[in-house]
Amino acid sequence: MKRITFEVNDSFAKKFSDYCAENNKTKKSAIMDLLAKEMDKNMMNQYFKLNNSIYNSVHSMNSENYERLSKLKIEDSEPWNMRSNLPVNKSINKYFESDETLSSLIDFLNQSKNKELSIPYELLDHYYYVKFSNNDVNYDFEHLYGIMTFPYMNFKRLEEVIYSWDTDFWNLFIINPALMKYQKGQGLGLFITPMDYWGVIEEYNGFFETLTGYELFYLWTDIDEIKPIIRNIEPYDISDWFKILKDDDFPNMHKKIVKFWYKNKEKIKCNALENSYFQFTHKMPYDIPPLLILTLKGADFEMIDKKTGWRTGKCNKIEFDLKSFKCIYVDQKEVVFTEEMLKNFKEGSFELRML
Repeated sequence: MKRITFEVNDSFAKKFSDYCAENNKTKKSAIMDLLAKEMDKNMMNQYFKLNNSIYNSVHSMNSENYERLSKLKIEDSEPWNMRSNLPVNKSINKYFESDETLSSLIDFLNQSKNKELSIPYELLDHYYYVKFSNNDVNYDFEHLYGIMTFPYMNFKRLEEVIYSWDTDFWNLFIINPALMKYQKGQGLGLFITPMDYWGVIEEYNGFFETLTGYELFYLWTDIDEIKPIIRNIEPYDISDWFKILKDDDFPNMHKKIVKFWYKNKEKIKCNALENSYFQFTHKMPYDIPPLLILTLKGADFEMIDKKTGWRTGKCNKIEFDLKSFKCIYVDQKEVVFTEEMLKNFKEGSFELRML
């Protein structure tokens, strides 16, 4: 083991000490981590971060799993609307469409000769510019676009590309051949996107798993033994959603409001709960909306304090602002809660009912 020493000025020494304290690192480990990163510049930054992080919410695909899934018949198969001899699960046709704007952008980036921005030529084989279409989904997905490409390439060659492509701009995923494959899986299905994948890909994977039983996008791995990728059609248990939803300040009333919305969700709208419910039932990471952001609106309903008999009267909209200003808005009219009302609300003595 060799010792390396160097001198720095006082200002740099203080900044470096602060960096170590903020990141909970020793000076030795911080220097070694930073130098290792600088010396390994050729690898895709996406995979460099994966190799240096214990957190990985997106599942991985190895060569063995890819070959096994490639041999399976695609369920609900039909020709892809962008290439007639490429079979896909029909949900792929429904939710992806051509993106000509991305085509123009990538032509420009490839001509720039910038290695970080341009895409290795051998990856662009049987490739198509796509974007996700959520016209038939009542949910605001984060915009997803990229290239679906099917080069004749094995996992070993893909590993070499990943370890030689110095890019922090592009992210690369394996397309599940149980949902989409070219030439019976002989062409390796890849999805290349500039979108940051943390959370975004996991969201789409949950959506497609709900529709098909399979996730669509996987991370490449050369690990031999990973869990077999199998179809998952297990139904969700709505009681799990009710258990996890909570509000620290108003736990009892929060549960009552959630159950009131769920029971009457065809008549009562609540964007925050609707999004959380959609995420949960589509196997996505889901939000836990607090009372602070809840607004109920729809058919005639009312809220009553069962202890005192106070009631909102018939209304079509209630906005909760009790945490910040101790009030609610009933059909846009402010109702300031007294200390007694606030106490009763915290205890859960209020009820909501349809009229």
